[in-house]
Order: sequence, then C-alpha cells, then structure tokens
Amino acid sequence: MTRDAKTITTCSGETLMRLLRHLLLSTAVLFFLAQATVAREWTDASGKFKVEAELVKVEGGKVFLKKQVDGATIQVPVNLLSAADQAHLQSLQSPTAELAAAGSQPAFRLGTVGCVGLLVVDPKPLLQHETLGQQPLKGLVDKAVDQAGIDFRKVERVTVFLLKPELEGDSQQSNAVAVAEFSGTVDAAPMLAKIPTLYEAVTVAEKLCHKPAKASSPWVSVIDEKTLAIAPDEKSLTSVLTATGDDADLTKLLAGADAKNEIRYVLNMAPMKDLLVQVRTALPPDAADGAKALEVVEKIDSMVLTTDLDGPPSIELLIQAGEGVSVADLEKEIRNGLAKLPELAKAGMETGMQAAAKQESAPAMPMNPAMMAQMLAGMGEKIDEALNFEPLEHALKISVKFPPNSPPLTQTIAQIGSFMAMMSQQSPPGGPVATPPK
Repeated sequence: MTRDAKTITTCSGETLMRLLRHLLLSTAVLFFLAQATVAREWTDASGKFKVEAELVKVEGGKVFLKKQVDGATIQVPVNLLSAADQAHLQSLQSPTAELAAAGSQPAFRLGTVGCVGLLVVDPKPLLQHETLGQQPLKGLVDKAVDQAGIDFRKVERVTVFLLKPELEGDSQQSNAVAVAEFSGTVDAAPMLAKIPTLYEAVTVAEKLCHKPAKASSPWVSVIDEKTLAIAPDEKSLTSVLTATGDDADLTKLLAGADAKNEIRYVLNMAPMKDLLVQVRTALPPDAADGAKALEVVEKIDSMVLTTDLDGPPSIELLIQAGEGVSVADLEKEIRNGLAKLPELAKAGMETGMQAAAKQESAPAMPMNPAMMAQMLAGMGEKIDEALNFEPLEHALKISVKFPPNSPPLTQTIAQIGSFMAMMSQQSPPGGPVATPPK
C-alpha cells in the first residue's frame, strides 16, 4: 500500500516516541531486575559431593555454579562431575539450550520470532527484600497490591517481548507484550475487576484471553495457571502467541550477555533501519532534535544492557556500531544527547505537574517542585561524571561508575522506595524538603 508524506508525518510523531521508548527502556530498566535461573542438584564423580545450584556458565573446562544456600559462585572442573551432569552439559549445545542453562529458557512461554527486543526481569531479589515488610514501604506496597487486584510480590519473572513498530494502523499501539510468571496459581479475575471496563472471554491462538470493551484497556491472556500475558491490543497479542521458534539474532545477543547479571535487555536495531529513515524524512522542520536523535539511532546495530543487582553493583550498556560507523563519532553524539537529558527531564516533570494540577482526583506527587529542582540541578555534569565510556573495536561500552564498597543495587532501590514512600506521607508541595538518599 502506498502512503504519501502527509500520512507518514501524521503518525511519525507517535512512531518516533515508540522507537525512542524502545531505546529509553535501556535507561528505565536500571530500576528493574532480571533473568530467572534454574537450579538443580550437581554431583561429583565420586558421588560424595552434592550441591543445589544454578548453572552460570561453562568456560575454560570449568562449570560455574551459583549455590542456592548462600548465592556464592563456585568453580568445578567439568571432568570431575558425574557422568549424568557431564551428559547434561553436553545437551546444552544449541543457542536455545545455552540460554536455558543461563536462565532465559525454558521459560520463554512464547517464541521470539517477529521481535526486535527482549527484556527479562527477575523481581525476586527486590520483592523479597526485608524493607518491603517494613513501614513506610510496606503500606505503600500493600496499597499497590490492593489497587492492582493481583499480588505482584509473587511474580517469579517478567519477560517483555518488543515487536517492531509500524507506521500502519493505530498510532497508539505500544508494540510490547509482557508475560508474567508467578510462583503459584494466579487468578486474573480480581485484576480485571479493578480495570474500569468490561471484559469478554475469547480465544486467541487457542489461549483463553480477556478482551476489553475499551480499546485503551489492555488485553489479558492466560498462558497457563501460573502465567499471564498482558498486551495493548489483539494484534500484538496474536503476533506473540502465534510465534513459532526464536529469532536467531535475539538469541545470539541474549546468549552473549553475561548470565551472572540479574538483568539482560537486548534490542536489535537492524530490522528497524528502514522505518527509522521513513520517520526521520517525514518529520517537520521544527522537529530538529527528533531528527538528530534518529540520525544517531540509525548508526546503531544493536544494544545489550546488563545489570547485577544482588552482587557488587554493575550496570553496562554495549552499543554495537553499524557498518562504516566510527565508534568515536558515535560516542561524541551520545555524550551530546546525554547533556540534554536534564533539560528534557525538567520540561517533562513541569508538564506532568501542570496536567496533574488540573485533575482534582489526581494523586499527590511523591516529590514537590523544590525537591525536583534540587535533584535536577547539575544533573548534566553528574551524568558525565557517573559514566565510563570505553570504545571497543566495533562497539561502545558505557558503564556506571560506583564508589568502592557500594551496596548491592537491590538495597539502594529499596532505600529509594522507602524514601519515596515517606515523602508521599509528608507535607504537601511547598512544605519542608527532605534530603533524598545519595
């Protein structure tokens, strides 16, 4: 079907936002946790040494195992394992099997064909943190569970399947389907009852699904008794439910991410290059910043973000440069873009507060304007100081600098959550400003 420039321009703004959301997810994801792992009993050749542990990796003739009892990682020569364990390792030869050992499979309940990105989140380290059982955070979490109609504290893992954005169709389509796996049987009915719309039970790809009466409400699919899928529309849900097999590029990217991390987020930009060009050329003259951002994105082939949350803190983003792209030039343009983030964040917060002020029933903001201004002051310099840029042969690695002896990120996130919960209970905007945790 042929589309004129006017039609493309009409939806290009929303499409640009969806594309940028895929990219910005690399930053937002720092506040989440990641991939689940599968524990099993490992035995040495004598049968005397046994340990319940998760397979981290096999490297240099050794198997790296993370013990269930204390989380410590041990190394055992492969030739000292029992015949059964060595046979198990031999079975993990295909990329998909390697991912299974690393913690990404089995478990993708759905195929990844047709996806351009994957975000795998294991929330257990945070959801089981002791601060969630203490006030004021406990009260905030209990309230959130009640409002959600489902106990998300029992989520074992969340996998977000990112589909290729399209110019065709509904410009509001988010192109992302989330699959939540619970530790026990989950009932979707209480959650659906909390959403302000009626639902109709239908079948999509032989799965029980709940179709909303309002187009703006999410579709919910029951994958099995412990797994739910949430999608913005029927098209996205059908695409993921009917996918057969795994995308080879995503499998390779995910396998290349170090499995010791609690988070692995991968994004393959190659399938979106043609779409990026269409959107950029259709942008109006007054959208220079958007066009510049897309020019930078077009130079990227893929991105892999990994984060260690329950060990020594580590956040790394590996950006693979496209063919013929200078890594030095890519670094320069990314630095320039980061320098503009404080200004964009401030504008976004001000817009959000103005919109919230017009709504009488809007919930109170957890931070007042004075605190927001304080946190944004000098943010540009702090971003540059906090990041380490390491040019590689065909890629750029960006990592967060953590002070020596920094606590695990799980602890830091829990502290921030407690602080936000405390602030939500304090005086209204204009009152005293508390000091946020460093």
